Amino acid sequence: MINKRAYIMKECENYAMKYCAKEERTQRDVLEKLIKKGLTTDEANEVIAKLIKKNYINEQRYAKLFAISKFHQNKWGRIKIGFQLREKGISQRCIAIALKEINEKEYEALCKKLLDDKKEELKNEKDPFIVRKRVYSYLTSKGFETNLVKNLLAKE
Repeated sequence: MINKRAYIMKECENYAMKYCAKEERTQRDVLEKLIKKGLTTDEANEVIAKLIKKNYINEQRYAKLFAISKFHQNKWGRIKIGFQLREKGISQRCIAIALKEINEKEYEALCKKLLDDKKEELKNEKDPFIVRKRVYSYLTSKGFETNLVKNLLAKE
């Protein structure tokens, strides 16, 4: 029985290595996969520890890549990116480091571009108060900080 369990553990470790080699994964992602494969939580954590030691799992690296890709591809702000990373079980320290990877000038430029695009979309709206309200709601829902949005709207 012990040999069979050791064989299953080794098999799951190899599976997890391949799973992590395809793309960046969080510890939570790997834990869920290993439990579905039949490992106990303790056994899965043991495999995860080996993967971390071998650098297959690196949550700081994951957080940086996630933050940059969501900023550039989805045009998300720092608040939304941070929230999504917390939902994935990433530590606050890794989140803070990842959010610093976003260039401040690019960040403000993107927010301004989204503001201009949204205003253009709402150009037929007569009431300027409604336009400001909708632009503000849109940008904050994308995860941009309220102070930044207010400052950009004040410059308009």
